[in-house]
Amino acid sequence: MDRARHTTFKILSTQTFALICLLLSACSDSDTGQRQDDKPQTAAQAQRFIIIDRGMNMPVGAFTIPPGWSLNYDVFTNAHTARYDRFLIDIRGPDSMLIRGLGLESYSHYVNQNFNGVVELMVMSGLRGIDGLNFGQFSESTLISQSQRFQAARQAANAQNMEMQALQLPFSGNIAGRDVAGSIEVLHTLFYAQGQHTGGAIQVKLILGSAEQLQELITLSHSIDKTFESYPHYDSARSKVIDAVTARQTAEHRQRMAAQQAQFNNHQQMMQDRYQSAYQQNQQWLENFRNDGASTQSGYSQHQRFIDTINEATSFDDAGAGGRVTRAGNYDRWATDGQGNYIGSDNANFNPDALGGDWREATPLR
Repeated sequence: MDRARHTTFKILSTQTFALICLLLSACSDSDTGQRQDDKPQTAAQAQRFIIIDRGMNMPVGAFTIPPGWSLNYDVFTNAHTARYDRFLIDIRGPDSMLIRGLGLESYSHYVNQNFNGVVELMVMSGLRGIDGLNFGQFSESTLISQSQRFQAARQAANAQNMEMQALQLPFSGNIAGRDVAGSIEVLHTLFYAQGQHTGGAIQVKLILGSAEQLQELITLSHSIDKTFESYPHYDSARSKVIDAVTARQTAEHRQRMAAQQAQFNNHQQMMQDRYQSAYQQNQQWLENFRNDGASTQSGYSQHQRFIDTINEATSFDDAGAGGRVTRAGNYDRWATDGQGNYIGSDNANFNPDALGGDWREATPLR
């Protein structure tokens, strides 16, 4: 995990409103919130529910919701990844009113992810069952951006070279023939490295009701957010989990990089050895080719052999003819009469004695 991402997770962990108030998610078959037992409740009173992280076996915090509303949740931190395997909270009210979070997701430009693609996946998963969807345009959510909690989170992000945005997106549709209206609230944390936007973290909350209920429901949703009571011990414990996972992943990353570097070095050495061997062979060939004085037979140099090959000729040492002689042709076998005359043939049965006279086998210079 890179440093910017690790720092952001810690900010999101300690800024509890960012993790809880905006990380609400549906869970049709999850457990009901644990109601606080030290205060008796009546139908006319608000209800206080404690959220438990079952992965860490610790209370996260508590929400207070209006009478007549229900809260279901399923929160589970994976100690191996320091991320939420499940963060599911669903607050439902009368007349099918719903406050539903869509969790926390991160994205990175390094792996070809982007804000729009991740938001679309999160939103569409939360809007299943709603037909005829029609979306408006993203705009700033002043209700979120002007809150003290958001301002505190934004300052913490800015101190770590990050940026936070509070956005909203209106939509409409219908459920079983009933028209519904809603607002999608997006908390966007942008990561930067050397002045370049490299990715971010996205938190999404869905507010759904009728068109007449929507504005009142949005206001109520943020009022519920403000009732959240955090448990500092949870933030501290989860921060330690993040630190431990980051340390392990950093060590594993270094081991992988060291193994890759060793493999690269071995490959480079192998290629260098091959190049060196080829270079030496080439240099030897050039040396032999250029050195007229170097010979393998009677002063017959590589250069002279090369010239004979080009001219399709064959050279001989002939004392009777006054030294070296060259004759046209490049035959396998030759015969000479000792008077400077030569006959060549590629016939394996070639017999100089059959020529008559004083013909004998001649040995070409090779």
